[in-house]
Amino acid sequence: MNPSLPGCCPAARRAWAARWTLLLAGLTAAVAHAAAPLGPWAGPQMGLARVRTAWQTSLPIRLSASIRSYHLVDGYIYAIASTGVVYAVRADTGEYAWARKVAEEFEVIWPPVSANLTLTADEAGAHDVAIGHSMQAVAFSRVRDVLFLDPQSGAELRRGRLPATNNASVAAAEEWLFQVSPQYRMTCLNITDGLVEWTASANGTLSLAPVYVLGDDTLVVVDDSGSMTAMSSGRMNRFSRQLGARPLGWLAVDGRNVYVATMDRILHAVERVTGDVVWQYRLADRPEGGPIVTKDAVYQATRNEGLHRIGLERTRPNWRDPAGRAFLAELPSRVAVLQTGGRIALWDPARGELAELLEICPLADALSNPWNDAILLTNARGEIRCLRPIGAPALTLADFRLKPVAAPSVGQPAEQAQPATQEEAEAETAASPATEQGPPPSYDEMLLADPLRSTRRIEQ
Repeated sequence: MNPSLPGCCPAARRAWAARWTLLLAGLTAAVAHAAAPLGPWAGPQMGLARVRTAWQTSLPIRLSASIRSYHLVDGYIYAIASTGVVYAVRADTGEYAWARKVAEEFEVIWPPVSANLTLTADEAGAHDVAIGHSMQAVAFSRVRDVLFLDPQSGAELRRGRLPATNNASVAAAEEWLFQVSPQYRMTCLNITDGLVEWTASANGTLSLAPVYVLGDDTLVVVDDSGSMTAMSSGRMNRFSRQLGARPLGWLAVDGRNVYVATMDRILHAVERVTGDVVWQYRLADRPEGGPIVTKDAVYQATRNEGLHRIGLERTRPNWRDPAGRAFLAELPSRVAVLQTGGRIALWDPARGELAELLEICPLADALSNPWNDAILLTNARGEIRCLRPIGAPALTLADFRLKPVAAPSVGQPAEQAQPATQEEAEAETAASPATEQGPPPSYDEMLLADPLRSTRRIEQ
């Protein structure tokens, strides 16, 4: 019976009225959610730390949806929703760029990676560029295929089928795409035509995404047996190294080393040209995720014992934030760490001392930003806030982009004379003159000259 007719009973009319009221309330809430500010994420202590909100945005996600993960790639923040939709935001300005559905609801989407595409005639015509033009792309891989999108517009540039079941994120470099599969196999594909260039077998299952070192033509992969292998894009093996335990999280690289944490609570630094173990660091607990490498340090989270910082500079203490969940950013004279309970801890990296705590929303999460001083806070509702030091110059997309690294010389000695213990090293540092003549050493010089970084013993 239609409740709008006179013959409808009063109880039925009241029930329908209640349903319409709830529906209208839901629609109103959805609209309000899309336009609502982020709320009081930062308390009154913000001024003490001399940081401010540089920008904030709220993604137009469905009320019943949530953001499953955030990723920072080449200056864009990509938010992957439970609906299979990917949202893109500029990391420098917070400008909302685009949204695109790349998978079905709850389908697995691996973290995106940067790629370069040389467009074919049809593709170039569709995007109004010259034939053979190389375009920057972001690649989203799923279980059996990979999708290349334009970071600026979200337009589809290319789609390719993977030859085997995909077990992790792909790695892309120049015209190659590298894929790992659970069938003990690494596959190199040509991005343009999708043909397999070569395949390589592993000693164990491949669960970690490979990493390609820009400017060095080096592909590094670690299988579940703990075997690390470095090879060129042409499959020429450069070295193999047994780490002794299963790797966890992800791989990270800098100008000299490959970093990986293993299940036996050790963080390894392996020289990426020779495969020599530069140093090993004993963690307080099992690693959670992988290492984050900045110009000054390596950061590694653990399951229950906080966040470790292992400094790369010569005069440094190694320290741990017991409540730390994730590395946020390196500010001038401070390191920002996300703690449990919705706090930002600001540490003095030179002293290894906690300088200040900022109270934020307990449900807030964050993105690790090793490139600059931007603190990027997120949550499952699609809200993003960027905090930056007061008076800091404006950032650009280039400030968030990975730059090619120069390959270290093969003949560089792997070890130098060093103090036998950490205490002796600190005593040596304290006894050194307070001032030095000449300009400070460069990052690469510090990497190559620091004897504390060359030890093969396991530091506590």
